[in-house]
Amino acid sequence: MRWILLPLIVIVLSACAAPAAPPDSTGYPPEGPAPVNGDFRSDPAEAVGVTGRPQLIEFYTEWCYTCNQIKADVHRLERQFWGDVDFVYIERDNPANQQVVDSYGVVGQPVLVLVDAQGDELSRWYGEPDLADLRAALRDAR
Repeated sequence: MRWILLPLIVIVLSACAAPAAPPDSTGYPPEGPAPVNGDFRSDPAEAVGVTGRPQLIEFYTEWCYTCNQIKADVHRLERQFWGDVDFVYIERDNPANQQVVDSYGVVGQPVLVLVDAQGDELSRWYGEPDLADLRAALRDAR
């Protein structure tokens, strides 16, 4: 009897669970910050400027030495500022991102661009940023 009731209970509980929220048209925002020691997260170009909060936009490539060197630090900052500043990761080599790459005049990597909630550029860093300066700018932007 016990083995018959268990599957029945699972089915009933599954039916009562709330359906998962459908992703928006861009697939952004993510459910949580990027893992500190994880892979790069590639966000859609359409995520730039759509959240109504300040954004740090990182233009990167996976093969870039400096991009890989700063990845964990940037991901730690994303955890620290989660909910106040949105981090958007744009893979510069992805052809689908070419329009946003061109609109920000990005020709190398990494390039980090901090924009306010209206999309106006506040700061820009090329290469490896000074983390204290980046953290201060993020604090001021939120």
